[in-house]
Amino acid sequence: MKQNKIQNIKLVSIGSALLSAGLLSVSSTANAQGPDLVISSFQRDHASVVVNQPLKITTWLRNIGNREASPTRLGIRVGGSSTLRYSNVPSLQPGESSGPYTISGLTFSTPHTYTITAIADADKSLPELNETNNSRAMSGIKVTNAGRPNLYIGNITLSKSDPQIGDNVMVTVSVRNKLNSGVAPASKLAVKIGGETNPRIFNVASLAPGQMRSFKRSFKCTRNINLRISARADYQNLIAESRENDNLKRRDITCGGKPDLVITSVTATHKRRHLRAPFRIHVTVKNMGKAKARNSLLEIIGPCDTAPGIACGHYPTYTKNVSSLMPGESKTYNFKITYRWSLGHHTLNVTADARNAVIESNEGNNTSSITVRNR
Repeated sequence: MKQNKIQNIKLVSIGSALLSAGLLSVSSTANAQGPDLVISSFQRDHASVVVNQPLKITTWLRNIGNREASPTRLGIRVGGSSTLRYSNVPSLQPGESSGPYTISGLTFSTPHTYTITAIADADKSLPELNETNNSRAMSGIKVTNAGRPNLYIGNITLSKSDPQIGDNVMVTVSVRNKLNSGVAPASKLAVKIGGETNPRIFNVASLAPGQMRSFKRSFKCTRNINLRISARADYQNLIAESRENDNLKRRDITCGGKPDLVITSVTATHKRRHLRAPFRIHVTVKNMGKAKARNSLLEIIGPCDTAPGIACGHYPTYTKNVSSLMPGESKTYNFKITYRWSLGHHTLNVTADARNAVIESNEGNNTSSITVRNR
């Protein structure tokens, strides 16, 4: 009995020493109750950053504990700064997530490699099961000096893509400064519609890398006409850019509807009936749309004709230039087919506007086909 008491005293002494050294903890994890907030997702909107380029940080939180977490605050710290940017977090039930919490416009004034840290329960106001898993770091954010700016037209959008006569159309043009470039000083944007002598000029304020500004102007469709909208960034060419050849962007639009070229008839006529003789194909093209169709190309492509198992190196092709067609107008073109296919049936594919020169109301109805027989 005395020996057992001595052993128990020794075990207690060893346990006390381990507790003092922090190598042993008294825990009842299985029965512990409480919330536990962690950063479940932590992202930035682009990998590389230059000086003064805005960076966006997006964060999600989750309560992985077994009790409700009362409202707290999320903190974002840059580098070793003691200053945090806060977001209010509502109460979270066990297993519940909250987010996204977004901080935009975060900039860096000097080149350096930074670490950004997200901290759940940044005020330490919430007793948690685990107080050591509240933070998550995003390291290795390398900020470099910027080069020259690079302005370009991002998009030209229209309020109506197929306007009719009498419609007012709003044109929206976006000017962007490319990511990882330098800051673009104030500049001018020119937007020209159709044959205008003087384009509309807009003042564009300074643009940070990755930043965009949008501008609007409207016009009215007064008659059937094809119009080209042109937008040019840095209209006066006063900014020294890393690329000077991408300031211009164009978009075509048709007022009063668009043309629509359709193959309405394909027929074949053999001039002679002997083996593999030349023959003629007659193709009629009609403009089924509401606007004039510009000049285009009509094409016939024959099948490959080789022995089985041999790769085809040639598809017989015949073309005709199609002159402009008014709405409802049609024209017929005759092709002399001289290629000598083998005996049997052969299908030839016929395509109107084969080079997509005409912007049409329906781009999916340009094709037809005909099957001919050599005997």
